Amino acid sequence: MIHIMFSASRGETSPPPLPPRPQQERGKAKRQLVYEAAVRGFAQNGFDQARIEDVVADAGVSWGTFFRYFPRKEDVLLEMGVEHYRKHVLRNAQRGLGGHRPVRATVYEMFAGLLTSDWPSHLHGAMLREISTTPVRFAALLGPDAPPWISLAAQLMAVGQGRGEVRTDVDAVTLAAVVSAGSLFPAIQAGYEDLGSLRSLRGLPETGNAIAILDRAFPVAWRGAEP
Repeated sequence: MIHIMFSASRGETSPPPLPPRPQQERGKAKRQLVYEAAVRGFAQNGFDQARIEDVVADAGVSWGTFFRYFPRKEDVLLEMGVEHYRKHVLRNAQRGLGGHRPVRATVYEMFAGLLTSDWPSHLHGAMLREISTTPVRFAALLGPDAPPWISLAAQLMAVGQGRGEVRTDVDAVTLAAVVSAGSLFPAIQAGYEDLGSLRSLRGLPETGNAIAILDRAFPVAWRGAEP
């Protein structure tokens, strides 16, 4: 469902095989070293321009070591996405599910958390587009304990329906999909400084500012969920 909102997925039909994660501390440390060198290289040079030979030179490892841990260059972006999602999206949603904060505010905070980080704008945008267009691989990396944002939004919508904060004549999953698509599609596609995959969105006000776009799009999308 995520990829339908943003663009066609890359032929994914089932979870792909993932590279094994090292179990020993030495292997974990080396993988982290490679990951951090890749993120630095992507931040400095842009994802498309960054060269693996520079990454492995920075990390002091071989090409084979890089591809053992990250079979595709894009897998570094997915790893970034997993790290960011667990810290800034999942936690926000769980706080809302476990407390009494209004559902509207929690869903907004979840989306805002997805859209912001300390990474350069071009790198954060590249990460978001990768996790949006390879949802099966991203979900496999997240694991069963971290539902995708559509599922989290649907859980929150169901809570809102029980409280009378959200309309009940439409199912929670549909509401979650509509609000997520209406809010996140323009923010992800036009909110970052590299290149939007949909050129037509470049004319949006505040292009390059994902939160400014979210602040305009979210209230419009949320109206469809109001009772």
